Amino acid sequence: MSAPVQTASTFNIQSHVTPASILRDIPVDISRMLYMLYQDVEGQIHRSDFKAQITLSASTLLGAMAVNVGLGFAPTTAAKMSGFEWAAVFFFVLFGLFIAGAIGFSVAAAYPRSVGKGKKPIDELSLYFSADLICLAPDDFVSRFISQSNEQLKESVLKQIQIKCRVLEAKLAFVRLGLRALVASILWWALAHGALLLAYGKLIRG
Repeated sequence: MSAPVQTASTFNIQSHVTPASILRDIPVDISRMLYMLYQDVEGQIHRSDFKAQITLSASTLLGAMAVNVGLGFAPTTAAKMSGFEWAAVFFFVLFGLFIAGAIGFSVAAAYPRSVGKGKKPIDELSLYFSADLICLAPDDFVSRFISQSNEQLKESVLKQIQIKCRVLEAKLAFVRLGLRALVASILWWALAHGALLLAYGKLIRG
């Protein structure tokens, strides 16, 4: 059985570094790098959640404002509607679809599908994934955790970082789609009221 891989401590690394040291000759503190990478991914996930919340709030406010302002059509029958009025109807339909899409994408970004979720053999459970941890008894978890070698510890942390990166990319994809849908909905709303301005010469509120 091979001995666990030992990593240099920050103190030992600093004690060997001199002003003339070459970067390629300086040992790397693996534990510190893993911690920095893990924290960076966690920070990006929190920022993507914040962007999703802003998009959701803005979309909800825009939808409420559109309802309170009204569509702006003059009382008339469908047969007597002008081309500009029909164009406004078309733009309002697009506005409704895109504002709904913005809300939907924002919610999806806030609650992405769990990565790696599912039934796993007991010996394949991750010690750094909450969905797996709840499958273990407290004593079993403690026994498994303290029995890890340095190499197993590093591998487990790296796997969890990779899973978090997949969650992050899913969140960012939904955030981008939500922002685009929000911007597009604002454009369709403005075009709809612009078409009514051309149809009536001024905006008539319903």
